[in-house]
Amino acid sequence: MIDARFTRTIAVKAVTGSTTDADGNPVPVETSTDVVGHWRQLSADELGPDALDALAFRVYLPADTVIDAGARLDLGLGDLVEVIGTPHPLYNPRTRDTVALAVRAEVAR
Repeated sequence: MIDARFTRTIAVKAVTGSTTDADGNPVPVETSTDVVGHWRQLSADELGPDALDALAFRVYLPADTVIDAGARLDLGLGDLVEVIGTPHPLYNPRTRDTVALAVRAEVAR
């Protein structure tokens, strides 16, 4: 099963609504859910010897994970990455069951 390859803890951070502060300004409410998944780095653009411009990742999550475009993921690398586009379901070719979700994510700057 594909779940056997999921060995990394990934925090899915999503804005679920908003409240208002004392001045009446909206304050987003963020929730964080830990899931076990897997990720691979797709690319890195370097600006100089110590500066990275963009990092792109392919992130694999369990099929029942609720995630939207714009959600942020903490891969444990020190920076949050932002989900680009909608998740793509991965299917078992024999049963056509959804076994995982794949999303593209880039470092949120």
